[in-house]
Amino acid sequence: MASKHSSFTWTSDTLTPKMKRAFSAATQYMSKLTAYYSLRGETYAKSKAKWTDRTGNARSGLSSSYEARLGDTSVFTIDIYHRVPYGIWLEVRFNQKYAIINKTIEKTGKDFIQRANDMLARMFGGQ
Repeated sequence: MASKHSSFTWTSDTLTPKMKRAFSAATQYMSKLTAYYSLRGETYAKSKAKWTDRTGNARSGLSSSYEARLGDTSVFTIDIYHRVPYGIWLEVRFNQKYAIINKTIEKTGKDFIQRANDMLARMFGGQ
């Protein structure tokens, strides 16, 4: 008895282009999200710093920067920092009474990760 079998030939790859577009869309979104949360972190730090301004230099010296390097292995970083030489002492002296950098990272970092996770879950069908 002759065996019956079937076969098929794949003539069109629709998945690969869609995956490339999804990756591109995800990295573009992450780039914009990184820029947004960099500014949001700086604003948060300046508004929530507990010290009393004398010259305004410390508060105006709170800054942020970000990098969104896109490619096969994309990198997204946000830096929050002081631009005054005594900024380190505001962070560590007096039992961290005037510290704002770690509080900013805890607050805005958590929000950033949540938004990124939500977007990626919607885009790629996760939870």
